[in-house]
Amino acid sequence: MAPPQNVQRVDHVAFVYRRENHQQAIDQFTKAFGITDWDGPTEILQFGMVIAQSVKSGIEVLAPLENDGDTMFSEHLRAKGEGFFALVFGVANLHASAERAEKEGIKFDKDEKGDFLLLNNIISVNGEAAHATWPAKLNRYDVYGLKLLNGERFYLSQIEFKD
Repeated sequence: MAPPQNVQRVDHVAFVYRRENHQQAIDQFTKAFGITDWDGPTEILQFGMVIAQSVKSGIEVLAPLENDGDTMFSEHLRAKGEGFFALVFGVANLHASAERAEKEGIKFDKDEKGDFLLLNNIISVNGEAAHATWPAKLNRYDVYGLKLLNGERFYLSQIEFKD
C-alpha cells in the first residue's frame, strides 16, 4: 500500500554536503534511522547536483557536482556549510497553495514568463527519469521554490504515490 500524501505538514527535509562527504552522510542516516529505500545517488546534470532520497522516510541528501561551482548547493556550502538545506512542505494543490501564499506576500521563484517555476522531479530536463525507480512509485513529484523565508530555503510540494 502506498504511503499517504503529506498534506499541510512537512514532506521532507533536504541536507547538503560536499561531494566527498555525500556517501558518508547517506551512510550515517542509514545507520541512525534504519533507512534502506534510498533512491540514488544519482547525478542530475541540469541542476549540477548528486541526490539520494528516501521518499518514504522524508530525507533527501544532496551534493554539488563541483564544490566550488556556482550552483545554489555550492553557494549554500560556502555560506552556511554542510547540513540543513531546505524544508519541503506538502500541500494538496500546489498551484492554489502558492497563489494563496503569494497573496499573503510570500515570494516564489518564477520562470521567464513570470509563472511559478515548476520543478517536476520525476522527469529530468532531458526527458529521462530523475531516479530510475520513481516512475514506478510516484504519480507526481512537483515543487515550487519560495524565495528565502526567515533566512532559510523552503519549497511547497505535491508528491503523490502510486497505489
